[in-house]
Amino acid sequence: QIAAQRATSQLDGAWLIGDRAADGEAAAAAGIRSVKLPCADDRESQSPPTQLAASFAEAVAIVLAAWRIETDTPSPA
Repeated sequence: QIAAQRATSQLDGAWLIGDRAADGEAAAAAGIRSVKLPCADDRESQSPPTQLAASFAEAVAIVLAAWRIETDTPSPA
């Protein structure tokens, strides 16, 4: 039980950026948020992503924006 609590606390605020439906399912199983990139394997996922992004750069921007909101950190000047 202690190990499960430690593992969960280490994933607080974690995101998974992936391009396959299985990536979103893995994120949901781990209890973390996900950003889905476009891919040829665009089958429907049992666990829809938290966000969609057209590129990796956009996915990183989504994660950083969420982090800034959650930590009350201003954007760089």
